[in-house]
Parts: sequence; structure tokens; C-alpha cells
Amino acid sequence: MNYPSLIRIRQHFDAPKVDDIPGTTKAEVQRVLPTTSIKSGDSVAVAVGSRGIANLSTVVKAVIEELQAAGAKPYIVPAMGSHGGGTAEGQADILDRYGVSEKTMGVPVRASMEVIEIGKTDFGMPIYFDKEASKADHVVVCNRVKPHTGFAGEIESGLYKMMLIGLGKHKGAAIYHRAIIHHSFDKIVKLVGATVIEKMPIAFGIAMLENGYDETARVQAVPVAEFEEGKHVLFATEQGLVKKTELSAFSRPKVTGIIAMKIMAYDQGPEQRRAHFVHYSMGLDIDVAVIGMDTVAQVEENVRIAESFRPLSAQQEQEVVDIGLEMAAAGNEALFWLPEQRRAS
Repeated sequence: MNYPSLIRIRQHFDAPKVDDIPGTTKAEVQRVLPTTSIKSGDSVAVAVGSRGIANLSTVVKAVIEELQAAGAKPYIVPAMGSHGGGTAEGQADILDRYGVSEKTMGVPVRASMEVIEIGKTDFGMPIYFDKEASKADHVVVCNRVKPHTGFAGEIESGLYKMMLIGLGKHKGAAIYHRAIIHHSFDKIVKLVGATVIEKMPIAFGIAMLENGYDETARVQAVPVAEFEEGKHVLFATEQGLVKKTELSAFSRPKVTGIIAMKIMAYDQGPEQRRAHFVHYSMGLDIDVAVIGMDTVAQVEENVRIAESFRPLSAQQEQEVVDIGLEMAAAGNEALFWLPEQRRAS
């Protein structure tokens, strides 16, 4: 079999980078402190997660030192859901391996899996919060902001997620992950996050962004009023760019939560509509359309089809939907997912 020629390519990302991480972090904390009610003598729980974030210990150390300079009494709480084997010792050990410990930070690390219930959602789901963090006068949340690897929505991985999954500990994380199956990631994050902000003394967050080379691209202190990331505080793109943009500026905001789809067995449809199947999928409000192909000939054909993409007319789109429904009625219901029906058809 003759395969297409391959060439080696190198991709270069636009990669902004913070040179003075301690200085930048301290300046950010100084900037946001006046917007909080933190005063001398107050205790502050600094929530730190379990992800391998670039320069995590450096950022956390700078936050601790700046809080101490303001007269506060900070301590660290692991905010990592059920990681570390779901034990206090395991979570403290993870932080230690990232360079965050009582010895390196100069403040206590209060690891516990105990939680308190701080409320319920409108459908009766309990909302939990780390007991040790709840004892503080204030809570500071430190996390990386990035697209989530498994879910899509206005709010993905970042400060909100740490408040519910991280500080919900094992008990909260288990409940929220189950609820996501029935109510969507976006809904659970917003419901739980809003309750945590209302009931708990969240002071501010430290948002860390990385460029395409896993280097610290930005460190920003975020007032709690700006945590709702969908309105837009920070946006990290997969190309390594760091932006501050209103969501409304995007022409195709994702509203269904579906960011990709796979087109299977498209050759079972009428050959004359094959291009329309692909163009229909490419025209949906999704980021990726993946097409299953068995031969090089199919690869070449689909490349030609993709290169000739033009949005379908309303009539053409309806024809594709009608064909899909006919095939579903004939027993091929697994082959199509029609957004208009929001169900497998």
C-alpha cells in the first residue's frame, strides 16, 4: 500500500513568560488586598491543589509572605478533592513533593478530609467545604486557570473548580462528579461555586496561567467578585496565548457543552450526500469533527471535501437531518447525533 509522503514540522507558540515570579505575585497580592477585609491578626487559609503547576511553591511562598507582611496569620490547606488516596497524609505528601510544606513555607499545613455542609442546591444536593479552611477568617484560593480536559462550559478549570472539587474534599468531589452526569459540569460548578462564595469567607484568588511550554505566563490576583470566569477574567488558549476577553466577543460561544463530535460510518449514507454529511458537521457550533476512515482513498476524499467546505443552506441541512432520521428508523440509530433533537437519533 502506498502511503502519503510525510514531513517533519515544528510548531512555535506565542509564549509570554513571567520573569520575576515572586515580585509579580507579591505586587498582585498588594493590589488586591485593599479590596478585601483582611486585617492584622486575621487567619487566612491558603488553598493549594495537587496539579503539577509550574513554579507553584514559588507563587505560594510569595502569597504567604505578603499576607504575613500585612499582619495576617496564614496557613495552608490541601485543596485536591480525593487525590492523595483520599487521606490527609496522602494530600500533605503531594504538597510536600511540590515543595509546599511547613518547612519550606514557614506556616502550618492543616491537612484533613473532614468537611462541613454549608448548604444544598435547589435539587437537594448537599454542598461541602473543607472544615480546616472553614475555621479561617479568610480563604485564598491558588490554582492554574486552563481549559478542562474532560468538560466544557463557560467555567472550566480554575478558581471556581478548586472551590467545589478541591475544597469539597473526597466527600464533595464524589457527589459533584455524580451530579455532573445528570446536571452538566457547567451547572454544578456555578451552583456550588456561588454557594461557597456566599457562605464562606473567600477573600481572593491567585490565578496562574501557563504558556504552550508549561512555563508561567501570568500570575494574577483575582477579587472574589470576578471569579465567574465566563464573563471573562482570564482565558488561556491552547495556542499558549493569555487573554482577557469578554465572552460576548466570540462569534460562536459554546452553549450546548458539546465541543467535538465523531462522524462514523458516513459511507453508509447516499454517496451524493457524503460531502454534505461532512460539511454539516463542520458547520455546527463545535471545535472538532473527527471522521472515521478505513483507507487512504477515504482520507484523500475527505481532505478534498474539507478543503471545499461551504456552509450548507437551510434546505441542504434539512436534507441531511431527514436522511439521518431515515437511517435511524432503519436501525442505525447509533450513527447520528442530531443537535436539533438534542438526542441520539
